[in-house]
Amino acid sequence: DEVLTGAATDVKVRVPGGTFKRAIRLNETNPLEPAPAEQRWLAPGVGFIKERAKGVKAVLIATSLNGQEVVEE
Repeated sequence: DEVLTGAATDVKVRVPGGTFKRAIRLNETNPLEPAPAEQRWLAPGVGFIKERAKGVKAVLIATSLNGQEVVEE
């Protein structure tokens, strides 16, 4: 079973889809696998913005809501 833990809050994350100053970073571990923790970053009002795992790196490229760019204040 995977376990999610909050690793950091108010993290500044820069991805192609923007810069987010209040992101949180979550670590996902699995006690049955010795691999390093997967990391996910989430931004308020946006959700997923970045992920890093063994062999995987994903980032938010762009985001919009009703045709308007989402910008963190």
